[in-house]
Amino acid sequence: MNDHNEFEFEVEIVATVGVRALSESHAREVVFLALGAPSTNAGNLVSGKDASIVAVHFTTDPNSVKLITGQHTASNAMRPTGASLQ
Repeated sequence: MNDHNEFEFEVEIVATVGVRALSESHAREVVFLALGAPSTNAGNLVSGKDASIVAVHFTTDPNSVKLITGQHTASNAMRPTGASLQ
């Protein structure tokens, strides 16, 4: 039997996205694709544009973590974690 509780948190995330493209306008058109599934950058053509997502870095503010569902106890404090896709 699973004795774990479920918790849902709202966290503010800042993403830094590196894009290799012919121009800034081409790069801007694919930036938001980096926030989707990791497989969104297939090859050098993303959404019909000649642009490649080359890096994605996520950072969080530890003060932005807010419990929105579940029980609030001292043991469910969250620590920020950095995640990168390269």
